Amino acid sequence: MAPMLRITIMEEHDVATIRLEGKLVGPWVEELERCWNTAMTGWRNSQLLVDLNMVTFVDASGRALLTKMHNAGAKLMGRGILTTYILEQIGHCQAD
Repeated sequence: MAPMLRITIMEEHDVATIRLEGKLVGPWVEELERCWNTAMTGWRNSQLLVDLNMVTFVDASGRALLTKMHNAGAKLMGRGILTTYILEQIGHCQAD
């Protein structure tokens, strides 16, 4: 069975939130990028928040996309050992 990722997008009080649940790997990275592009097009005046609290694994391509989103102004949030480590790494990355 292929790993699954649930992506939920919502907007409230000028904040667009993309909530991720599961593994950010393989084809799900491309799907998240499509969702992110849609959210940015639809909610240009909103702050973008990416909720990683329920993410259980992120591969290299997922980490690259999260870095790209962070560099574009998205706020990444999460708790837990894995998520905290990833967020610390992304926070130390330089913009391309």
